[in-house]
Amino acid sequence: MELGARTGCVFADTLEEKMRVLKDLGYDFLELPLRNEEIDSMDEQYMSHICNLIRDIDFPIKSTSMSIWKFVSQSSGSRARRLIIERIMKMVDLSEKCGADVILLATCEDLPFNEYVNIYVEELKKPADYAKDRGITLALEHVGSYKPSTLEKLVRAINHDAVKVYFDIGNCIWQGEDPIEQIHRMADLIAQIHIKGIRRVKAKAEPAPLSEMPLVEIKNALMMYNYRGRGCLEIRPGEGNNEPLKEALRILRQAGY
Repeated sequence: MELGARTGCVFADTLEEKMRVLKDLGYDFLELPLRNEEIDSMDEQYMSHICNLIRDIDFPIKSTSMSIWKFVSQSSGSRARRLIIERIMKMVDLSEKCGADVILLATCEDLPFNEYVNIYVEELKKPADYAKDRGITLALEHVGSYKPSTLEKLVRAINHDAVKVYFDIGNCIWQGEDPIEQIHRMADLIAQIHIKGIRRVKAKAEPAPLSEMPLVEIKNALMMYNYRGRGCLEIRPGEGNNEPLKEALRILRQAGY
């Protein structure tokens, strides 16, 4: 399995330095998350800069990431949602230019399912069609209190070839669901996975060593369904070093990833 990490996992100052660290450690790719204000200000010059880094360092960005947090429940009407759709389409443009084929969309809703599902179905169609034409997948991730089982229902309702699930092992555990069970339920939908150490304590998330996670069982469950996607680390950087990334890669390779 190809393994990468998000920029926030790497102890380094610049994007260039982070990419070089991951390359030197033996990772396969970087995941590039952007905040809303970064997406809004993104232009051709920025996209060219990213492409030049990839070429000069010879290290790929294979997934990008943004938030559509409470797309319905906190967006004040269709105008606000249109802005989110525009951001998704800009991320598709960036991803196409830099060679990424998965865009993580951090997803959470606190309304009853039937109050937002049709809005997702209708309003994600345009960016999903745009992404599909460019060979890119929009992968919704369950964040906050949004459970994987609910996200599965949402993605199946959207029923679009370019809309899948970005499955987060740690989030699944602290959200109170069994990652093995959820993989069996939605393996056909999973585009990519996030890997981090989390334990659930009184319905709250606490950091846990990656070695405590059921990594082999998760890998075996994925392989049962011929999973061909990637794994991306989402862990804290070291204090002044990148030893956590080095150790995480060792643990994951030992577990068969």
